[in-house]
Amino acid sequence: MSTRAIVAVRLSKDKYKSIYVHFDGYKEGLGKILLCHYTCPKKIQKMINLGDASYIRSELGKKHNFDNPKEGYSLFYGRDRGEHNIAPRTVKGIDNLVELAFDRTVDYLYMYNGKWNYSHCTNFHALEKV
Repeated sequence: MSTRAIVAVRLSKDKYKSIYVHFDGYKEGLGKILLCHYTCPKKIQKMINLGDASYIRSELGKKHNFDNPKEGYSLFYGRDRGEHNIAPRTVKGIDNLVELAFDRTVDYLYMYNGKWNYSHCTNFHALEKV
């Protein structure tokens, strides 16, 4: 069973860019990886620009075989499996971001706006080391 998540970055006062992540979206999984390995805004933006992911690991890595993934590399549907319609989604307003999370039936929503925050439903919290 998967624990789905949305990972978003705040682009401006009221604009967010996000991707869907299918596996390990819980705080001790994806949350810990984001907090420990995705602290540089350039790396975060690069991750988001790769689009929807099966899972995120400590390294974005390079293109590799989706069915035989390289250890420690993140696995993206577009880059690694050649899927289409997996581009990041940009929405205006936090309400639309939360609606996107509900539409995708995710368990967690992570947002970066200078620091990582997360939500299980609609209550945002600062993400701390777990």
